[in-house]
Amino acid sequence: MSYIDFAREQPERYRLIFAADWAEEGLTGDPDEKLEVADAAFTDLVELISSYLSPEDSRAADVDTLALGIWSGLHGYVNICHAEPGMAAPTDEQYVDLLAKAWLGDPAGG
Repeated sequence: MSYIDFAREQPERYRLIFAADWAEEGLTGDPDEKLEVADAAFTDLVELISSYLSPEDSRAADVDTLALGIWSGLHGYVNICHAEPGMAAPTDEQYVDLLAKAWLGDPAGG
C-alpha cells in the first residue's frame, strides 16, 4: 500500500523516480545514484518477501523473481490507474491483496 500511496500523494516525484531519461526530463544528477536507490529499494522488497517465506518454501530460491513480479504489478497498477482514472478496477487494498496472493499464496491457506 505504501507504494501506491506514495505514487498518489507525490505524483511528480514518482514520475521523476521512474523517468527513463533524466536528461530528457531536464534533470541533472548522477544516474548511478538513481540506480543505487532503486537497487536499495528492491533489496528491501526482497528482504521483506524472504521474511514472509519459510526456509522450507521452494520459492525462497527465486525470491528475486517474486519481488520483481510484485514490484511490476504495483508499478503497472499505478500507471494504469493514472492513465485511466475512471477505469473499473478493484480498490487499492483489494488489488494489493490479490497481487500478494497471486505471487505468495494465501497465508491463511484458503
